[in-house]
Order: sequence, then structure tokens, then C-alpha cells
Amino acid sequence: MPGLRRSSHGAASPSISAMGHVRPAIEPHMAMPFLPRKETRERTARMTIRHISLDQLDAHPDNPRIEPRQDVIESLAARMREGGFDEAHALIVRPIGDRFQIISGHHRAAAAREALLSTVPAWVREMPDDEAFMALALCNTHGELTPLERGMHALKSGMSVRGYAERVGRAHKSVDNEVRAARVTASCAHVGTLDYRALSEIHAAPSFLWPALVEAAAAEEWTVERVRKAVAAVKDAPQPADWWNIAAMGRAVVSGTMQLRDIERAEAKAGDAMATVGGNELGDGEARAEALATALRDAKPASVSDVLAIVNTALERHAAAVKAKRDAETALQRQAEQAAAKAARLRSSCSLEDWNTLDDATRRHLLSGEVGDRPTFNKTNESVEWAWWTWNPVTGCNHGCPYCYARVIATSGRTAGAFPNGFAPTLCPSRLSAPRFTKIPKDAETDSRWRNVFVCSMADLFGRWVPADWVNAVIREARDAPAWNFLCLTKFPKRMAEFDMPENMWMGTSVDLQARVAAAEAGFARVNSKVRWLSVEPMLEPLRFKRLDLFNWIVIGGASAQPATASSPATPEWRPPFAWIVDLVQQARDAGVKVYFKTNLLGHRLLELPFDAPIKADPIEAPAVFHYLNKPAATPEQVADAA
Repeated sequence: MPGLRRSSHGAASPSISAMGHVRPAIEPHMAMPFLPRKETRERTARMTIRHISLDQLDAHPDNPRIEPRQDVIESLAARMREGGFDEAHALIVRPIGDRFQIISGHHRAAAAREALLSTVPAWVREMPDDEAFMALALCNTHGELTPLERGMHALKSGMSVRGYAERVGRAHKSVDNEVRAARVTASCAHVGTLDYRALSEIHAAPSFLWPALVEAAAAEEWTVERVRKAVAAVKDAPQPADWWNIAAMGRAVVSGTMQLRDIERAEAKAGDAMATVGGNELGDGEARAEALATALRDAKPASVSDVLAIVNTALERHAAAVKAKRDAETALQRQAEQAAAKAARLRSSCSLEDWNTLDDATRRHLLSGEVGDRPTFNKTNESVEWAWWTWNPVTGCNHGCPYCYARVIATSGRTAGAFPNGFAPTLCPSRLSAPRFTKIPKDAETDSRWRNVFVCSMADLFGRWVPADWVNAVIREARDAPAWNFLCLTKFPKRMAEFDMPENMWMGTSVDLQARVAAAEAGFARVNSKVRWLSVEPMLEPLRFKRLDLFNWIVIGGASAQPATASSPATPEWRPPFAWIVDLVQQARDAGVKVYFKTNLLGHRLLELPFDAPIKADPIEAPAVFHYLNKPAATPEQVADAA
């Protein structure tokens, strides 16, 4: 047959091996050395040589040859050009559909193409995939596969090293060394001309260091012994975290510029940082830890300094966030404490300035009567003996009367500490519910003054500056305590008429000077109260009323001496002349009004002699300091004219 050459003995003649050496021709039974001898003979008897077009041939994808031997291919091609393709060197193939897959003879097929042959002789036989895969190595045994190629084939087989060694009839240790070398090769981009024994030694090192060891061994042409020493130095290296730049870090470890303890230190630092940022203090620890891990993975650090830079940045940001959170919490805590302190202060003392800053809910709470710890009325003394109790849910006044005892109490002496806002108008929410918790004493059965409560003895409840909400809250508490009599006084009687008063609230107005008489009478013409009364205390002028019948009761008194305060001068004791008192009492009798003398009255006796004989008498005009309305004292004639 053209293109083929046979020996004179009819048997296949010697030929060029895969490595370019002369070797005996491959007999067909060599494709099946892993089969029992009898089966091999039977299959061989059924095999025939066919001439197959090179266009129908495909290389086996698992051909163990790592790279074609171009020198072998060229040598074979030259011989084929001279003598054709000897049938003794026929390929072994298996049919795959309408094509054929090379099992043995990849170099010969390549040489035939280079020699421009169109067909090649081939032994054709059916064989399953696993049998074909094993035949790739067994048929090439005489073709001098390199140890690395044999190791790669064994690795691809998926068989255990021992099983593979038994299958191919080779020593376990030899196959194991080749497989170890193949594993290292598979993990590296290029191993160069590195001896398989060096690769096998590298296998003992941690796998992440294989590429670096291969690179160094190949570049520096390490001997096997040198490789063994290098591996011994790094064999205990732990598997690094996945975020390292493994290639760069491996080269640093192999070159000695990075120590194993450096890796451990960097990973410990990263681990501590993960734990720190992953804490629950900020509420997003899991996300922060993942962000740090992502930053490391994205950066692929190659050195300890790279790791520390990333970790420290994360820790600094975390510390800043923690500080910001703590600062915010501290601010909130401070605000809460300030709010609590303000609330506590407001419960006992709420100035008009504070009141104007409060929301409606807080105002309602302060006026609810639910603030305080079971407050009660204060017991009075003989200075206010017409009512044995005082109740001051509102304190402070803007009138500026010079003789005001309340201003002295609120701004000087030991009592001033109980008035944090001084004499400025103030709501005292903790005192509002006092009517609920004060019991009427048994003495009230024989003396009604024990039922009388002087409301706002330290204020003018109906002053123009007092919010209507405050007034209504006081009225509400009084209305809900009908067993008590609540006595109120004001210098603004007109405003009293703006509120609906319960029967147990006695409405009164202060008249110390004739100038206040007209306003008192005009105001009380409209005041709706079961008891309407006058407080002529201190009586600073002789007084004449036109409508004293508008009132049910009148209290007459003088003035006690008061020390100076920061906003008022000292005032002397003052007792109105007896004649003024007698005249006012007579007016009360004429109008059917009950009269009550205070204990500071009658200090000035009535001293009269017959025929108007001269006598040194007590003064009949109040001291100038008491004329606080900037009007001269009214003369008896003026009083008479007013009447």
C-alpha cells in the first residue's frame, strides 16, 4: 500500500520512538495491557488496520502529553517524507460517531500532517471512556512519558494513588511522587524546566506557597536539596485568610521578607478589629465587620503594613462613630437630665417665662393636680386670723405696694429659699391639690375661721399678668372641695368678674386708698360671688364708699413694719387713726356689712378735749412712703366730697 513500509519478515520493523529514539514497533495488543492475556488475544484477533483520513482524526482531550515534542514531530515527518508511514507504526484509535479519537500516536498524526500525508494507518477498536483514558498512559509507556506527564494522567484519573499504581503496574511510591508533582504543577501557571522531584518536594509545603516556591526554584535554579530546605522553613505556615494577595504574600514569605509571625500578627490584628467593629454598640456591628472584610478582600493586601493601614482606618472610623454615638447619647442624657430637672423644678415652681415655653401637654399636666406628693394647706398665725389656713398655688405680684409683707418673705431672710423665682409671678403645681389632702379640723364646728383658706396670700391671683389657665385650675380645685371656704383678694376686681366662681369662694378686693374705691365698687357690681368682701389693710386714708352695700364683709387693719428689700424701701409700722376706723365702721353698719378688726388696729387712740383745746395728738396722716400711687393724701374735706 502506498506510503507504508513493512519489513522483509512481514512484521513491523523498528521505528522512531516518541522521543526520537529507535524502538520496537507498537503491536496492537499493547493497547490493552491492562486486560487479561486471553481477552487481549481475542480482541487483537478482531482488530484490523484501516487507513483513515487525517481530517477524521481528533486528539484525545486527556492526552497526558503536556506539550508536543516538536523536535520528535519534525524527525518523524522527515522519515515519513522519505519512506511513507509504516503500518508497523499504526495509530490506535476509537470511533466516536463518524470520526476517530487518537488513543496512541498523537505525535505520529502531527508528523503525518507536516509530511502532507492524507491518510494514516490505524488500529480501530471500540473502548469505553475509562478504558480509553487508561490506554492513553499504558500505550505511551514505551513512548517515554515524562514523570510529570504520568503524574498528570494519574491525577486526572480520579483514582487513588495506590489504585492507579496497581492498575498501571508501577510502584506506589513512584506514582505518589509523580502525582504530588502534578498537583503542584496544576496549581501553577508555569513550572518551566523544574524537575518533577523538586515539584514533589514543594508539595510538602502549604499549597498557598506552591506558586511562590516554584517561581523561586525555577528562577534561581534550585537543586532538589535546596528546594527541600526551603520547604522545611515554611512547612508549618498556617493557611492565610482569603483576603491576602496570596501570590505576593507567598513570594515575600519564600524570599524571607515576611515572616510567618508577621502573617499571624496581621491576621490577629484584623481579627481583633473585626471583633471591635462587629460589636453591638452601634447596632450595625455585623454590617461593619462585613465592610472591613470586604475592604480587605478588595484591597488584597500583600504586606503587614497594608493590612494595618486598612484595619486602622476601619478602627478609626469605628471609634469616631462610637464617639459620635456616645456624644449624642450624652447630649440626649444631658437633655433628659435637664428636662427631668426642669420638670422637677416646674412641678414646684413654674415662672411665667417657663410657662410661655411649654407645650400644651406639659401645661395640662402641670395644671392637672396630679403633680406633687399629697400637699396640704399651711397654718397661719394671728396676722391673718380671719382665715387659719393659707394656700399658695400661685405666688408673686407685680403691683409694687411699698408695705407688701409677701415681697419681703419671698426675697429676703430664711424664707426666700422657698421662692426660686423671687416675687415674680409663679405657678406652684405641686401645691394645687392641697384641698384634696387637707382635713377640716374639729375646731371648725365652733369657729368657722378654721374652714377659711386665704388663697394666694403671696400673690394677686387675679392680676392682669396671671394666665387664665392658672386661675381656672385654682377655681377647679376650690369647687371640688365644697367643705372649705376659699378667700381671694385682688387689686383688679374687674378681672374677678371674668370667672365663674363656686359658692365656697369668697371674692374680695383690697382698698387702702380712696383712689381704689371707685374701681372696687365698679368691679364688684359685676362679681358673681356668694360672699363679697373688702380688705382695708392697711388703711392709709380715711375712706368713703358710695356702694358699700355691694359687700358682705369688711376687714380693717394697719401695716406692720417691713425691712427694705432690693426692690422696695423699709416701711414703718402704721395704725390708722381711730376716727377713720369709726367712720368706716359706721358706713359698714349703715350698709349692713359685717366688720372684722385686725390685731394691728387701734394703735392710735381718739384724743379729744372740750372746746377744741389744743393737745399733742397722734398723727392723722400715713407716712409719705405709703403714698405709692404718687397722689397726695386725701384730706377729710376731699373724702367728704367723694361721699
